[in-house]
Amino acid sequence: MRELFGLINLFKPSGISSRRAVSILSERIRRTKFGHAGTLDPLAEGVLLVAVGRATRIVSFLHELPKQYLATFDLGLESPSQDTTTDCRQVFHRNVNREELIAACKAHCGEISQVPPAFSAVRVNGRRAYKLARAGAEVELQPRLVNVYDIQLISFSETHFQLLIDCGKGTYARTLGFDIAKSLGTTCVMSKLTRTRIGPFGVEESIEASDFISASWRNQLLNPTLAFPDWPQVVLSAEQIDGAENGFWPQLEAPEDNVLGVDGEGRLIALLRRAEGNRFRYTINFVPNGDN
Repeated sequence: MRELFGLINLFKPSGISSRRAVSILSERIRRTKFGHAGTLDPLAEGVLLVAVGRATRIVSFLHELPKQYLATFDLGLESPSQDTTTDCRQVFHRNVNREELIAACKAHCGEISQVPPAFSAVRVNGRRAYKLARAGAEVELQPRLVNVYDIQLISFSETHFQLLIDCGKGTYARTLGFDIAKSLGTTCVMSKLTRTRIGPFGVEESIEASDFISASWRNQLLNPTLAFPDWPQVVLSAEQIDGAENGFWPQLEAPEDNVLGVDGEGRLIALLRRAEGNRFRYTINFVPNGDN
């Protein structure tokens, strides 16, 4: 039986961890390796990109894909986690209007400095920050640079606002909303979060774990080449594919330094990078007995 190899655009429901969502898949198909990119907190729902079989080798590339979130924030509340998963309390705050909120959103676009929330998966001396925070320890995290490509104000009222956020890896939507509110002299907590997109994978095409049927899994797996929309594809000959099993670097006519090597049916064989001239080395080799 051919090994399962591909990607799943999985819809993770609110209320469970990303690990639990993936474990539901693994319970349906055993003796198969799974990996996911971009953990979603239990509060959040939406796209969780899951790599299956040898496709787990590209998880680091999946982490680099841009992400989109639809986030709802409740004004005049604050909590230790910056969302509604910990105790919220009402605080005095100034009313804001739509125009100044839009301006604040624009000011928080670009490469910005962000301090991750204490209740996060960031590691502190080898331990997850949220575990330390839940134990009552004071957690001090250092600011880091993140990329926010665009923020759109979707809805607004005296009590809440909703943002559509396009961003890079490591961006915390709840902290972004909190920082925007703080810049306007008020505060908020995030009450709902949906990841609507990872790269080209949208929530509209996502599928819930309960909808996967073991007998037809192969037809439900996505081609890993979809995760590399900007990489040129080069069709490898049968001889080059056989050579890949022994790690032989192929000679290719390719327009870019990074290319996808595929077979005649478009299946991913390898990620390749130019070594010199037209000679390419394997970044990742998916042939079962390849070196990478």
